[in-house]
Amino acid sequence: MVFLQPTLVAWCVLVPSVAWGVEGDSCLSSRVETHRDSVLLQTKHGILHSRLDANATRQPDAQVDFTTAISNCRFVPNHNWADELLHNTVAQDAYVAAVLKWDGKFAVPGVGITESGLTKDHINLDDTGNMASSGWYTAPSKESLHMSMLALVLDQTPLAYHWLSDTQHSAEVEALRRLALIIGAYEDWRLQCPACGGFIPWIPVTDSGFGSVQKFKLPALDNGQLAWAMIAIVEALQTARERHPEADTLIERFQTHIDIMKESVVTIFMHEERGRVFSMSKAKNPHGPMMKGNYKQKGHLADPFEGELMLMFIDLVTDGSTAPKANQRRGMWRKANKANLVGQWTSPDQQIGPITVQKGWRFSSHEAWKYLVLPYFEDETVVRLTRNHERVRTWDAHVNQIPGMKASCYGLNAWYVDRLGVRAASMGYDDNVRDTDNMVTPYGTFPLIMADRGEGLSWHQAMLARPKMQCQYGSTEASQISNANPQVALKVTWDTKVTTDVALVGGTGSLLKRYLERVGKYSRFLQRIGSNHQRFQTLEGEHVQYAPVPSGTVDSDEPDFTTCTRGDHDVTTVITDSETR
Repeated sequence: MVFLQPTLVAWCVLVPSVAWGVEGDSCLSSRVETHRDSVLLQTKHGILHSRLDANATRQPDAQVDFTTAISNCRFVPNHNWADELLHNTVAQDAYVAAVLKWDGKFAVPGVGITESGLTKDHINLDDTGNMASSGWYTAPSKESLHMSMLALVLDQTPLAYHWLSDTQHSAEVEALRRLALIIGAYEDWRLQCPACGGFIPWIPVTDSGFGSVQKFKLPALDNGQLAWAMIAIVEALQTARERHPEADTLIERFQTHIDIMKESVVTIFMHEERGRVFSMSKAKNPHGPMMKGNYKQKGHLADPFEGELMLMFIDLVTDGSTAPKANQRRGMWRKANKANLVGQWTSPDQQIGPITVQKGWRFSSHEAWKYLVLPYFEDETVVRLTRNHERVRTWDAHVNQIPGMKASCYGLNAWYVDRLGVRAASMGYDDNVRDTDNMVTPYGTFPLIMADRGEGLSWHQAMLARPKMQCQYGSTEASQISNANPQVALKVTWDTKVTTDVALVGGTGSLLKRYLERVGKYSRFLQRIGSNHQRFQTLEGEHVQYAPVPSGTVDSDEPDFTTCTRGDHDVTTVITDSETR
């Protein structure tokens, strides 16, 4: 029998004024929005520095003290995190460092990446928690997550280095080593498919690089994520060049690849007149000319969710003769904004809500990927809307007695389930989910982590506390929603692990804001997101607090993997800035 943390309702009743900053005995009826600094706001207002430089308040010799239970991969039960994660920034840093340390053990050669530095979609676990096999293929989305974390390490984003190494300096050395391998693989890919314009399909990978494919089908959505990750790398390398001479060569090589992408993107993915952006484009002849006739295009990328990253790349990065015409640009955004739908969520008993949302497809956290990438949170309406979305996710779980957050992930069977989300906030909800595939997944918290760090980490910790939700490679994929002998999906994937890792250190928004300012496109970006969110100026439900974190008792005969069991005690680690550089 596994006991999870005490409910926040009980804690709130005991210490209402400390917990919520309000007077009164009833937390649920009188909780109002507090002003804890989110990762999002820490980044925006300079509290969470994008790098450690001469202008940062964090000086080179200053001591950064925190304690963390990092001695064992099953660190969540080793400490009463629930009492501290909401408000204690020292505990939050300790928790983030530990999560990154163990999640990073997935992102190493022989496990989640190849010897050539490319990502492998997932690994499969056996019943003991050992790696049984791995998926030797990748996609642009997985590649983008790896590159984003490497960029954040090189930009000296606080705590990010834990994902790669024990010190900042050794993490940067490893990041540079990987980037050299990665760009080498992409340069080889350009020889294999010149007509792909630097973009990649879902593709096999080997320890020597990208494998061979029969059909060169390029997904627009995923490749938008990849394009921005490469730009983030170049921006991070600009600051790293002061410390690492090899950064100059890497900047040149990555920039060459980005230039090829921006020169080819309109030809490959966009209708020449109507502004339609195709969701898929197949190069008929990989060595043929980069002309419209060489591509078979289909689908329609017009969602205001993660697919918007490709639209932003087309709008903000292309220039000159390769940029879309004005009518194409207008048509592109007009079609995307048709899916910008206002919705309302109210609890079944009518006690919570209404809360205004931007309706999602499934309303899965996966759809919030764009917030990990570009500086959307520079717009106050986006900040307010995001917080509303997370109010809905937490309360939907609470009122439906779901012990965590539902989001697209693997179930107990060997296939991906993209039908998990919030019915009342979606426009494409599908009830056809078997009990064996009805899961909660830790990465469902990543938007909440960015909106409110303490709340997000508390919900994340609640899911990691469930049986077998930590393994020797960090967080496990997902857990059944039942509290009676819940089983886990025996997988570890990039999508349901590293999205959270990127969110834990604030995303690449600060990096890409610097890029947009440097190239004179930042004002245009703000105008675009302001225009896209005009219909969300008035929001209901902003007074509603987040729901209490899941708690209770989980009955389980085998709570942990035998390869990742609870340690006897915590290890206290004091880290100084001089040790991390």
